[in-house]
Amino acid sequence: MPDASGNLLGIDDFTNGRQVRFHSYLDPDVVMALTPENPHACVHHLSSGAVPRQTVFTIHKAPGTPQDRFELSVAFEPGWDVQLAWVAWDDGSDSGTSLTNATTGVPNQGPDMNVFTIDVVDGCWFALNNSDHTRVADVSGSGTAEGNEIIGYPWNGGDNQRWRAQIVAGSALDSEAGDAVADPPAAKGSQPRAPRQHGSPAKGHPAKS
Repeated sequence: MPDASGNLLGIDDFTNGRQVRFHSYLDPDVVMALTPENPHACVHHLSSGAVPRQTVFTIHKAPGTPQDRFELSVAFEPGWDVQLAWVAWDDGSDSGTSLTNATTGVPNQGPDMNVFTIDVVDGCWFALNNSDHTRVADVSGSGTAEGNEIIGYPWNGGDNQRWRAQIVAGSALDSEAGDAVADPPAAKGSQPRAPRQHGSPAKGHPAKS
């Protein structure tokens, strides 16, 4: 059951058809976006003005999908839904992955390229993982400037790798969230702080929810 602010608290809350925004631990104003203008997931500030529909992600669970797995899509326009996908960098890197608009002509990298899961870190905060927990959604360089890329990177415990998913008021299934509103109070612990960037000592992967 989501909390009173509409934050999802575990994998059971990631139900089919639910619509959420992913807020970064770096700054409660920073959310994940996927837009037609940028092939990669990127930073968007809610305070920058009208919030584009491309910050609202719909959770999908196909029949037979394991309980702890789901897919994510955004609506670029009404009727034009685009999936978010993990795509390995083509530079020979063993660590980097893009979080990419799956319609950008990227090569098919297997049946799990569109699959996500979570590992709860603390309360409503979690790591957003690929299917085998080798990559997490990572605000590149902990940069919160508008449009900064969000990539896939191995877990290192940084604040730039921690997210909360908050139900969008008026979306499907939001009645379970009780007091969820368009701009509810920031979650406890979500105030900006000095980030732990890449290269900081690894703290181990969070426990699987």
